Amino acid sequence: MDRRTKRLGSFAALLLGTALWALPAAADAPAVPLQRDVMMGQGRALFSEEYRVAFSSLNETLSLDLPPEADSSSLLVGDTRGAVQWIETRWTAAKTPPFDGVLELNQAGIPRSELSAPRRGALRAECALRAVSPRPRSVWALYEVTNLSWRARYDVTIRGDISNQLEPLSLDFEARYFLSNGLARALSARRVTLIGPERLSVGTSPGPTGPGILMLDASSPLADRWKPSAPPAEVPYRYEWPHPVTLSAGEVTAVRFASARRVPTDRLYVMDSDQIPIGATPIRKPLTQVLAFRNIARIGLGIPLPAGVAWISAGSGRSALRQEALLHHTAPEESLRVVLGPESGVLGARRTLDRGDEVSGFSEETIELEIENNLASAVRVEVNERPPAPLAWDMVRSSHTYELQNRRLRFALDVNPRSRSVIRYTIRVAEGVN
Repeated sequence: MDRRTKRLGSFAALLLGTALWALPAAADAPAVPLQRDVMMGQGRALFSEEYRVAFSSLNETLSLDLPPEADSSSLLVGDTRGAVQWIETRWTAAKTPPFDGVLELNQAGIPRSELSAPRRGALRAECALRAVSPRPRSVWALYEVTNLSWRARYDVTIRGDISNQLEPLSLDFEARYFLSNGLARALSARRVTLIGPERLSVGTSPGPTGPGILMLDASSPLADRWKPSAPPAEVPYRYEWPHPVTLSAGEVTAVRFASARRVPTDRLYVMDSDQIPIGATPIRKPLTQVLAFRNIARIGLGIPLPAGVAWISAGSGRSALRQEALLHHTAPEESLRVVLGPESGVLGARRTLDRGDEVSGFSEETIELEIENNLASAVRVEVNERPPAPLAWDMVRSSHTYELQNRRLRFALDVNPRSRSVIRYTIRVAEGVN
């Protein structure tokens, strides 16, 4: 062996020794997280786990056992101060296939595929870390997991005789989260954050298909003239559950997050112009009876309420289910309403009284709204009126005070027993150009 070969051999040995020193040793057992937080949506969740790593030297290995439903490509490891560098990850089990966005749930909200499929082993991730100095540090691991979902349900029980207009009504209100764990293992979390929409979708209706016989495809220069615009992106809402939660594998766990007992309600009657036709001859229609109360802390609520299904029943025994309704996201201090259906004792009618001559492209139109109370007690009526004007309009005068919201007129008035009240308003309407 010549001198040059000896030098190369010594240099190679030096490089090999340096590499072995820099490479952290593999851990024998997976690390146990100090805490786990879960941010859960529909079909997916984000796990955030805190680990305490000794860093007796600059290089350490953090061994993680991820559930088989984890998306290995989403794994992130690091600290909050930027003092720990994530070098690489070695996987010792097969990676999960990419999520295709389709998750089939049964009626209880548990993924069917997960309950019927054989359970797989955990994903072992050996994460090589390097710190700026050797001392114990907190390291966080974040990754996405499929087969986790949640929903909210509300049980509303009406107390009192609904048919007796003189009797005050109250209600009991209970709200529960149903957390579906479709994982092959139980899940414990220090804190759960739920992500949900403003309102539940109850199905999609087909959009416009085109302007009749003029068939345009997507590449046509005029396609944007008839194609429906994309709906705006919905901003999701966050709902915090600050208490520790344990979810059994393959089961649904119910968690009560709000409760109110004997909440006093206001009985209102709503007159909506979309439900009552207008013409020269009035057509009387029954108004909708609702119970209203506010989402306030004084009654045991006062927290953000997510969109969910509400089961409404009458009587303390919940023996008579009246209806199933949808509750939209409701912020604290906002009003909640329970619709009881039409009330034949309170009627509403709309008619056009007068339409003035056109002057300088405008005309004036007077509309009359009539509320007839045939009950033996006074009623509180809210009027949601859309003026019958297809073009631009402006208010000229009104017999009652009103609020203008989204180009609708909002009136509120009390109607005495066995009497009628009339609202008249006049609008100035822009005429079309011939």
